[in-house]
Amino acid sequence: MKNILFTGIFILLVNSLIAQKVNVYPKNSYVEENLDLNAVSLIFSQSIDAADFETRLNYPDERISNLDLNHDGKVDYLRVSEKIQNNIKIIIIQSEIKPNIFEDVATINIIMNSRNTGYSNDSGIRAKDIIIPFVFTVLDVFLHRR
Repeated sequence: MKNILFTGIFILLVNSLIAQKVNVYPKNSYVEENLDLNAVSLIFSQSIDAADFETRLNYPDERISNLDLNHDGKVDYLRVSEKIQNNIKIIIIQSEIKPNIFEDVATINIIMNSRNTGYSNDSGIRAKDIIIPFVFTVLDVFLHRR
């Protein structure tokens, strides 16, 4: 029983060391009241890339956002863009105020370190596109010949 308990605690500690630190920052109190930040972070964690995140964020049945920053009586469409500065990946959520004029609504900051490679951007390379060549060492060749 103690072994199972210690194993469970060990797994939780390792997961917490490897897990990414994700913080969501709203621009102001209006955004905080009219944008479900918990749902935003949950959708972000389930999304494949920024485009998927934007689609899920604006899905009408989810009703995550109730923002109307341009005061036209309609819920604003939220645009998602991303950039990397130093070891921080910044996901920027923006609302279109006027044609081609956007206002930042919130940001998601992902603090990445050298051990953490859990989240990657959409570089166009998928797992099925990656070919890993076999590398034989001297020991492999020696053991194979026996």
